[in-house]
Amino acid sequence: MNVFDHEHGGVGDAGSQELHDGEGQPVAAEPFAEPHQIPAAIDLVDVSAEELAAADAVVVLTDHDQFDYGLVQRTASYVFDARNRCRGRQVERI
Repeated sequence: MNVFDHEHGGVGDAGSQELHDGEGQPVAAEPFAEPHQIPAAIDLVDVSAEELAAADAVVVLTDHDQFDYGLVQRTASYVFDARNRCRGRQVERI
């Protein structure tokens, strides 16, 4: 799951140069990754109401059962869900 930081603005692909050149700060929540496995430009965070509320967009790329998808649905203002785990008006699924 990726969470894009609202405080710094901008939303985009975590790997895109455009995001890194802009104002946005990508963060990721990944319970199975060690910090050294994550690119230096991306901070690891916990999935919390505070992180979700601050995000411009939440991108669900994995379907780990450790994540509280109900919290994601209730708290995030926009969710792009590639794993079909979330529902709601603010959710886009593929």
